[in-house]
Amino acid sequence: MMVSATHTDAAYTKKIALVIPCFNEAKRLNLAAYSLFTRSHPNITFCFVNDGSSDDTLTLLTAFEANQPSDACRIISLSKNKGKAEAVRQGVLAMLAEALNPDDLIGFWDADLATPLVELDRFVHAFSQNNATQVVVGFRKKDADAHIQRSFTRKIISRIMHTIIAHYIGLPVHDTQCGAKLFQASIASEIFATPFIARWIFDIEIFFRIKQFLGPEALAQNVEQLHLKAWHDVPGTKLCLRDVPKIFLELIHIKSYYHAW
Repeated sequence: MMVSATHTDAAYTKKIALVIPCFNEAKRLNLAAYSLFTRSHPNITFCFVNDGSSDDTLTLLTAFEANQPSDACRIISLSKNKGKAEAVRQGVLAMLAEALNPDDLIGFWDADLATPLVELDRFVHAFSQNNATQVVVGFRKKDADAHIQRSFTRKIISRIMHTIIAHYIGLPVHDTQCGAKLFQASIASEIFATPFIARWIFDIEIFFRIKQFLGPEALAQNVEQLHLKAWHDVPGTKLCLRDVPKIFLELIHIKSYYHAW
């Protein structure tokens, strides 16, 4: 497997925890890919959060954990579905409680690996390239050097989201919704300390909270927007066009709530 960052990279001397929110993902979880990655990345822990799934997700995760090294996998199971925002937050808090150092890295990744795990090496490498970087977020843009494959539905929703966020929310972020983000533990402990008001598009709140804790220039100075080399839609996504009104209502709520800051 080719990687973009080597294990001699200074960032790879740190612990890395990656939260994987799972809701009814039994048919989309490529657990073999996670297992293969842990073999070449012994300092990484995957924290799978079962978000009240009604399928065999928890059964598969439990069997997977039993066959992994003790530091490679954690499972958190929520008795009821609480949405991606709270599932991610619970996973982050659980991993922060495992005595991570302030400059260790913790983040979250989509369970279906729409962003391949090999991209994580580039995320980690970005921290060692710039000492000011405290957050690295994925940025999906199709060009000659990137293999980005989106369904028609995702393309439409992405365009709607980008237009609203740029003109209504006013965030200078190319792709707020990419499900691949990595943080220094110190800032993650601030961002995820309290519940998000949004159930779905909490990613936008993350950027508002970064501004709150690091200052108004943080999105330009402390956040690396990393252009992904690969991203692809995985069949079975729960996102559809009828969700657009719900997304818009959450955007209104978010802007109203964070405008006070």
